[in-house]
Formats: sequence, structure tokens, C-alpha cells
Amino acid sequence: MKQITKDALKIPEFSHVLHNVIGVDDNKAPEEYSDRELISEAKYILSCFNERGHLLNDLLNGVDGPEEQRYATENVKMLRAFIQKYTIK
Repeated sequence: MKQITKDALKIPEFSHVLHNVIGVDDNKAPEEYSDRELISEAKYILSCFNERGHLLNDLLNGVDGPEEQRYATENVKMLRAFIQKYTIK
């Protein structure tokens, strides 16, 4: 498995999406996604955390409590680092 895929799977929300959302929709395993697809999906997930009215945004804003807010904050931090690491400058 490529390092980019391993890194994506270390991010809880990203792993969930790859295994249970787009992975199911696309009938693909996480390792079947290209680098470009993984980066694009990471950017999309990050945008969901920042989109008003989205469940992930509610988590980030603490609507569901401090534990969920910590989960969201950590995921945002990890997604930003992932995108920065793998985006060609």
C-alpha cells in the first residue's frame, strides 16, 4: 500500500469515508484510489468541516459537545497536514 493511502487511513473521518462512503459507492478499496483522487477527497472532507449547515461543521463548532468538537478539530488538523504534504507546490 502506498504511503499516501496509509496516511489517509490514519485520519479517522477520511478512513470512514474511504471505507464506508465513497468506497461503497465506487465499490473500491482505499488502495485503489489514485493520489489525485485521495487529495481531492481530503479537500472535500475539509470543506465539509467548514460548510455551515453540514454535520461535520456542527461537530467542529461544538454543537454535539466537547468530545465531538475535539474529534473534529483533530481531523481538520490532520486533513490540512495531509493536503499540505501531498499537494504539489
